[in-house]
Amino acid sequence: MIGKFQHRMRAQSLTTQNDGFDDDAPDLWEDFQQEMFALKPTRGDEVTSADTLQSQTTHTGTCHWFAGANSEMRLKMGERIFHVESVFNQFERNMFLEWKLIEVYGGD
Repeated sequence: MIGKFQHRMRAQSLTTQNDGFDDDAPDLWEDFQQEMFALKPTRGDEVTSADTLQSQTTHTGTCHWFAGANSEMRLKMGERIFHVESVFNQFERNMFLEWKLIEVYGGD
């Protein structure tokens, strides 16, 4: 399994911004951890959202375990964005994390 970690991805967490003037400051995605991933596409679909057709691909990703990983994060690989559906600690041994991911094309 070690040789399959070929994709460098950044786990990002959402940070709420407060500019001191109002609460409408945009939220910001900040890098939390960078890891090498094994990434495998599992399914492709097309969905309609707000009268716009978007294609999306689901993936399973595996990386070495790190503290703080959660489903509120997103993963980024270059310009590609992956929304996290779930993440769990394989076999509860703190060795590997398995991620269920959705890559959406045509929107964020």
